Amino acid sequence: LEEQMPGVRAALARRKDLKGRLAGAIRAHLDVARPYRGVSRALLRTAIDPDHPLSPFGEPSQLLREREIALMGEVLDGGDVPIPPPFRRHLPELLWVYKMGVILYWLYDGSAGQRRTNAFLDATSGLIVSLLRLARFPVARGLAWRMLAAFVRFKPYGR
Repeated sequence: LEEQMPGVRAALARRKDLKGRLAGAIRAHLDVARPYRGVSRALLRTAIDPDHPLSPFGEPSQLLREREIALMGEVLDGGDVPIPPPFRRHLPELLWVYKMGVILYWLYDGSAGQRRTNAFLDATSGLIVSLLRLARFPVARGLAWRMLAAFVRFKPYGR
């Protein structure tokens, strides 16, 4: 986490748009992790198991996970999209899970310079921002709340 912080802080300082802040924070992590991509990919099969000590979802990683989740809260707090109060409590954690998904995509991205990961990150972070904007309206708020509640209820770690 400490190695990625200069890149994260720079991304957050220069961006107010939530899409740019979210993508920038995740890219900062990927930039620092690039030299370890091969090792990370080799460890993935065991580390994805929440009971494995190397898993980001396991008990031994709880402190690091909590710091990463708090960082996602910072991404949200400085952004240009007002977050509906019922979502603010769990949204940073959901964004951390999203980040884990982006990392998984990146680990298996065989495109030159992982350009497909960058395109995926841009597209999906834009979708997240669009959904958050829609969640402010009563017609979409109920569905968004149900989706978030399902995540909270069924997450496979931190029970």
